[in-house]
Amino acid sequence: VLQRPSSISRYSGVKAYGGPYYSMTADGILVELRYPYGDILAVPNECYLLPTDDMSIIDSIILFYHEKGGHTNSRHTRWRIGRSFRWPHMRRDIERVCRRCVRCQFVAAYRRSRSIKRHLDTSARLPWQVISIDLLGPLKADVFRMQYVLVAICHLSRFVVLSALKDASTRSVVDALHDIWCLWGRPVVFRADNGPAFRGQFKRQMSSEGIRTQSVSRYSPWSNGVCERVMSTVKGFISGLNKSDTRRWSRFIPVVARRLNTKPLPEGKSPFEILFGRPYPEELETRLSAEEDSSQIDLTPDNEAARNLQLQQKLVVSE
Repeated sequence: VLQRPSSISRYSGVKAYGGPYYSMTADGILVELRYPYGDILAVPNECYLLPTDDMSIIDSIILFYHEKGGHTNSRHTRWRIGRSFRWPHMRRDIERVCRRCVRCQFVAAYRRSRSIKRHLDTSARLPWQVISIDLLGPLKADVFRMQYVLVAICHLSRFVVLSALKDASTRSVVDALHDIWCLWGRPVVFRADNGPAFRGQFKRQMSSEGIRTQSVSRYSPWSNGVCERVMSTVKGFISGLNKSDTRRWSRFIPVVARRLNTKPLPEGKSPFEILFGRPYPEELETRLSAEEDSSQIDLTPDNEAARNLQLQQKLVVSE
């Protein structure tokens, strides 16, 4: 059905047609209208339909999302691609490309225990209210003399913040937490193990700032499983870097955080989307939106500002 739902269907809230709806963009591109949770009263998401006669284009798109997303598995890659593109046998093609990824095969580790499911924590009522923290290291020092990674994760949204440290002293941890508070706000409760950096001096400092601390057993990783799962991901990412990048692994810590914060939770949303209220903008999505916006600008002779804006957007797209 090459049309949008009729006004009668919109007011009744029932689709007159059981299958998907399609539409044409201003550039003549066929798109599929994806309504959130099947609600046609909501604004649909337009997914570009890709032809399957040339699979090289589809494979390049899959590889682009797979590599930019941090070499996540096929389910996460499909979730990211499905917001912008659709084609027949989409699941099969994405699994095929992801299984052939050389880097994924190199860094993949066999786990005897089941992975910790990243469900939302109902004990936290607000984002960034209850935070779990832990230290990863010591790692091999890079050129910036970084040896540790401070992991902070929100219990409600599962949003992760990583910070590279030179040492594991309480002073370094507190300074890194103050930098995190300036960006993301002050939490109410900290949950950490009884490591040397989280003992007396750390607890006294947090108590003086009005933050409660909850201690878990240092030798029971399952008691702080959300941080342990993140630390295993950071280790796997660093081990997969090439030799030149390994010398400055601390510069790639934000890439790991983006990878973790854009992975979908079992609830269907990513930590980024829960915290910010919008999906993470993928690179191809921003390119397509820039092209659509530039084509809709009215370039009249007296509209010099609009003309300059279009030239800037074309320059960004070409780069």
